Amino acid sequence: MSDVSASLARASADYVAANPASAAYRARASRHLPGGGTRSSYHFEPFPLVLRSGRGDYCVDLDGRARLDLNANFGVNIHGQCFGPVVAAVAGQAQRALCFAAPNALEDALAERIARRFARPVRVRFASSGTEAAMAAMRAARSYSGRPLIAKLRGGYHGSSPLGTAGAPGAAPTGDPDPSILVAPDIDALIELVDRRRDDLAGVILEPVLGAGGLIPIAPDRLAELRRRTAHHGQLLMFDEVMMFRVAPGGVQSLIDVVPDLTVLGKLIGGGLPVGALCGAEEIMAVFDPYREGSIALAGTYNGNPMTMAAGIACLDALEPEDYARMDRIAEMLAASGNALLARAGVPACLARYGPFFCIHALPRPATTHAQLQGQDRALLKALHLALINCGVLLTPIGLGVVSTRTGGDQVDGFAAAFARAVQRYFG
Repeated sequence: MSDVSASLARASADYVAANPASAAYRARASRHLPGGGTRSSYHFEPFPLVLRSGRGDYCVDLDGRARLDLNANFGVNIHGQCFGPVVAAVAGQAQRALCFAAPNALEDALAERIARRFARPVRVRFASSGTEAAMAAMRAARSYSGRPLIAKLRGGYHGSSPLGTAGAPGAAPTGDPDPSILVAPDIDALIELVDRRRDDLAGVILEPVLGAGGLIPIAPDRLAELRRRTAHHGQLLMFDEVMMFRVAPGGVQSLIDVVPDLTVLGKLIGGGLPVGALCGAEEIMAVFDPYREGSIALAGTYNGNPMTMAAGIACLDALEPEDYARMDRIAEMLAASGNALLARAGVPACLARYGPFFCIHALPRPATTHAQLQGQDRALLKALHLALINCGVLLTPIGLGVVSTRTGGDQVDGFAAAFARAVQRYFG
């Protein structure tokens, strides 16, 4: 393959030349928005692509160019853009009311649909984002256990709060660490920490498959052992499935047969509108019951708002059991085609896959731990990301992609052709 620095420079130059409207937007928006945007996760060098519309698996940018959207808003759009039933549900609700400072019947309707997906009965509390739901989970663990500390895995991302980003992608590079959050470097160290801090640890929060951390699954047998140890010590086990709940009707936990005490949700359950949710057993979730003495207040102007509830109901109702297996097969085909092209060109990178997700690792083989992934060639990852955008495919800046229920043969062929062009032009 060609020199990585030369590949990155060529891909960056082509990107700048092809996207003048996005460049102009960033310059203009930077007068009002730091860096020209409001969301750190979509920023990358030299500037992020600005999108104006989307339909199905395709989005159109400000320069009028359509691309295959396998970013899907970091996995939110399980049915792609402008999915008819969701659009109709939102439009219909908008004619009735946008929001209330009161309960609305759609809250219970969506909560019922979510609860059906779990292995045991759960109660649900809605929030406005996954970040807020993760914060609520940690508050619940502390309240329920009467203990102060929370443990997490390095590389695990639980929202944009200081608690959620501790030791994770997106963490602030400076500042004192929160002494109430204990960050373990790997799953074995986390299990040891659970034993060592048995008396003051309220619970453990982790992603059973790291999402923003590079699509790295935690070994199911170690998660089962973590479940056994936390239960023994009276600590709550909290799974963050905000991103990965779309891998199966019951999320990752249903595939590995490990049942946490609390589950944090978001993204897909809102059908494309802002949402978060916390689910757990009745006796734990009772800490949020406002009619109970000493309950935790969980306010939020847009918690359970009817627009999101309507969109979420339409989204979940449209999911069929066979959709999951089909998305898995399509993602497997995409990853296989990309890996074959990278191998033939001698590019030391690969595509890891879990369910409908895949992720570029700028390593000869997929990383199996967060620590391994930290050793990847960052310049190569950036070059591959820009090369694919230039050739018509949108992934997240970390190289994460996901297929939708509307992804089919045309999109598979388009991805393979775009990947081939990218490899030939920038790494041949």
